[in-house]
Amino acid sequence: MVYPGGNSCVRFEKLREGIVDYEKIRILREQASKSPIEKIKKLVRELDTHLQSFYNEHDFNTEKITADVDKGKKMIEELSDNLGK
Repeated sequence: MVYPGGNSCVRFEKLREGIVDYEKIRILREQASKSPIEKIKKLVRELDTHLQSFYNEHDFNTEKITADVDKGKKMIEELSDNLGK
């Protein structure tokens, strides 16, 4: 996954992006669990519900998956903004 000379590859970069995304969601969940604000707790529940939809995706419809990813990114941004992160 890592090439000699410090070079990288697309697969490694995508893996790295996925790890960063996972960690951001984990941190946001942790912060949201400490928040007394109901709106934040609701946003986390909505995000978790949305993420569950990826487990049920079996058709691999590119347009639907792209739309779902974009929706998830917006949900993460909104949650992040509300938490002040």
